[in-house]
Amino acid sequence: MKTKHIRRLALATFLTGLAACVLPPGAFAQGMPQDHWYLEKTMMRPDMPGLNNPLGMAVGPGGEIYVGEYVNHRVSVWDANGTFLRAWGSNGANEGEFANPRDISISGDKVYVAEYTNHRIQVFDLNGTFLHKWGSYGSADGQFYRPYGVAVDVDANGTQVYVADGYNHRVQVFDVNGTFLRKWGSNGSAADQFSHTFGIAIGPDGLIYVASHSHHKVKVFQKNGTYVRSFTTLKSNGTTANYP
Repeated sequence: MKTKHIRRLALATFLTGLAACVLPPGAFAQGMPQDHWYLEKTMMRPDMPGLNNPLGMAVGPGGEIYVGEYVNHRVSVWDANGTFLRAWGSNGANEGEFANPRDISISGDKVYVAEYTNHRIQVFDLNGTFLHKWGSYGSADGQFYRPYGVAVDVDANGTQVYVADGYNHRVQVFDVNGTFLRKWGSNGSAADQFSHTFGIAIGPDGLIYVASHSHHKVKVFQKNGTYVRSFTTLKSNGTTANYP
């Protein structure tokens, strides 16, 4: 009797293994009548907003965090504790739509968004209402080839918008309406040249800090584009940090 029981157990194990090898995925979900409750059960997950490849971030005047979500093609807004508040945008090329928002800068009540794939700057109010835009693909003044960074400066001369024009290897400067003012930089290895401008910031010293990605450097300029200096940073192992 004991031997017969062992043989049945071995046969059942063998058949289960065989079925796992030859049956298509999901075949085991058919189950027996006593499993019917499992097959019909639907589990609803809670709405849990998240981020998908966030590549740009800025803090608004009220302390809210504005995030450019590269893959979600939107700007999402969060409180300081990480609670989702609102979002705007979807994939497209119309006003208020995005194709890979790459960076964000906020000045006063305006949100400036650099779009990597649409090659433009869009401007919104703090609630996401579209205001205006400028830029298109190209290398002429006011055109972009994958703008990677945007920074807004307010000084005695007014408000100016600095754009790291990534694959044009330059910085372009505009007024708040998108009117072209000046530019500097080109592709090369000289002190005042770039190899992919992938980030830009305005320091408290009033200087412009630009990440020259393929040079593995940050280059520093006056607001008129005059070169000041450059620097690299080191990793914990003493080697030069790569691709800022």
